[in-house]
Amino acid sequence: MFRHNKRWLGLGLVTALAAYPVVAEDKVLILDFLMDSVEICDGNLDCTDVDKKSLPNPSDEKVIVSSYDKKEGMVMFKHLGNEKWVHITEVELNQKAVASVVCTEQSTISRKSDKQVFSTYGLGEGC
Repeated sequence: MFRHNKRWLGLGLVTALAAYPVVAEDKVLILDFLMDSVEICDGNLDCTDVDKKSLPNPSDEKVIVSSYDKKEGMVMFKHLGNEKWVHITEVELNQKAVASVVCTEQSTISRKSDKQVFSTYGLGEGC
């Protein structure tokens, strides 16, 4: 399930980042780091879990996404002059991916419990 979510989120993020240089006020920003311990990687994908408190606080300063790695599902931001990569599942962004096809309208969701999970809409079975 998460693989499909990452694909759609990645597609939306790629679209948002493609427009990034054209529309300066529509920068992709990190609004929050979602975990207390966040996996941060360098450009060589050497990763370390770091305390959220050691990262920039998006409430106090803008954390601008400056690159996106579609293959790894990661976004890059700069902190203290260093490039830092984080998985898109560990951050909240100011822009959301929009599914081009709403899957629940085209296929039947097999489990009743899935119909109650709003996050599956547009990203569910059959896509």
